[in-house]
Amino acid sequence: MRTSVRLLVLLFFVSTSSSLGQTTAVEYFNRGTNLVTAKDYDSAIAHFSKAIALDPKFSIAYRSRGLAREVNKNFAGAITDLTKVIEFDPTIATSYYERGHARMIAGISDGALADYSKAIEIDPKLTKAYYFRGTIRGYRLDFVGELADYSKAIELDQNFEAAYVSRGLARRLRGDTDGAIADFTKAISIAPQSRSAYRNRAKAYEKKENYEKAIADFSALIDLDPSDIDSVSNRGQIRELNKDFSGAIEDYTRVLSLDPTKDYFYRYRGNARKSFGDFARAVADYEIYLHNNPEPDLYVFIASVKFSDQEYQLAIDNLTKAIALKPESASLYRIRASVYRAMNDFKRAKSDEKKDAELLKRRP
Repeated sequence: MRTSVRLLVLLFFVSTSSSLGQTTAVEYFNRGTNLVTAKDYDSAIAHFSKAIALDPKFSIAYRSRGLAREVNKNFAGAITDLTKVIEFDPTIATSYYERGHARMIAGISDGALADYSKAIEIDPKLTKAYYFRGTIRGYRLDFVGELADYSKAIELDQNFEAAYVSRGLARRLRGDTDGAIADFTKAISIAPQSRSAYRNRAKAYEKKENYEKAIADFSALIDLDPSDIDSVSNRGQIRELNKDFSGAIEDYTRVLSLDPTKDYFYRYRGNARKSFGDFARAVADYEIYLHNNPEPDLYVFIASVKFSDQEYQLAIDNLTKAIALKPESASLYRIRASVYRAMNDFKRAKSDEKKDAELLKRRP
């Protein structure tokens, strides 16, 4: 009876205050909640603060403001609010979980670990608490604890895709490549568009030198997002390892079409074309790359191609650029001397041979 009377009095107070034009704590809270839905976090925080000012024991308003502050990257404010929620009722597992999450994002790993552990102590079936505690344990190099927590999260929720990916990554980094592949495969069966699962499984297959399956996974990623430069690049590099030089050239060309500023892919494509035996196009790619990235070895390769084509002066020009970058390299003078001899320029050939001999004498 007393409870019913109190509820009637409270309802009368709320309706009276509202009718008199005075906004209640509950109304400020509801407006703040709507603003969170609209992703206007600054305004939401202001409304939650007004609710708290009117009712300093309004626990859920502290919680909502704390979570909004976390989104706004005000981690200190979020932790303060979520601590207040725990002070109101220290028996709620999710309160520790939420403060732990704010602490984790803020880089307070000790506090986050303690909060997740407390949440698990109160509610041993709080799946995400195990997951994030495992993440922190991984950061702290507690690999046994990390795997145990991910496994427990999976035991509680066998469709927890992120837990399979994280456990798979932990296994891959610890050398359990087969276990990692099994986890990534399970994650993909749960979420067929899981980019992280495909990417990490591709890396695991690459480590096992199962290039065909690695290529298939990167192809799946490209199907999901044709503008995914990293996947196109990785597929190209694995195709090159797999001796599929035409496929590698195709992928490097695609990268350059997606982002022409990635000029080092001219070098990659040049390497693939060189391996494919297409020296003329390899030289063309290297020349573009060399505009901003001078490398002696590439100048020497271009010189060798020009020499084979009997374009001796171009061979000399490239060798001279290589020497400018490595003036103490005896072999470069020796090679240039041989080109001068082919040109019947014996004076310059002898000069380079002399320099070659001098540099060789200096060697210890």
